[in-house]
Amino acid sequence: MGVRVPPPLPASGGRRHAAGNRGPGAATRIGKRRPGRGGEVEGKSEGKMALGTAAKAMVEDIGIPKNFLQRARSYVAEVRSEMKRVTWPGKQEVYGITVMVILTTFLFGAYFHLTDQLFSYFVGSILKYFLGR
Repeated sequence: MGVRVPPPLPASGGRRHAAGNRGPGAATRIGKRRPGRGGEVEGKSEGKMALGTAAKAMVEDIGIPKNFLQRARSYVAEVRSEMKRVTWPGKQEVYGITVMVILTTFLFGAYFHLTDQLFSYFVGSILKYFLGR
């Protein structure tokens, strides 16, 4: 599987990213490009590495699809895979939960209606007492 390399952290504030104007997550070169060497890069401790090969290897290691269609296919495949793992409730369980939800809704409705009527009565009584109406 290899080692996954996380993208760099975004720059804080209004400062520009180290990669220039490309923004966070943009690839940056390590070292200097050596002319006439087929796009190889000479780094301090990284040795020689072809730019195209390194970019392709990073994309494969991280698992980033190349275009929208591949990303969409990957998403649909992952959704199908997850949906196969879901444990769906049976007919009896759905019926029982539905009855519980309906009963609980009516009980809370009755409770809130009762408390509303009580508060209205007490607030009305207090206002009549102090306002003298």
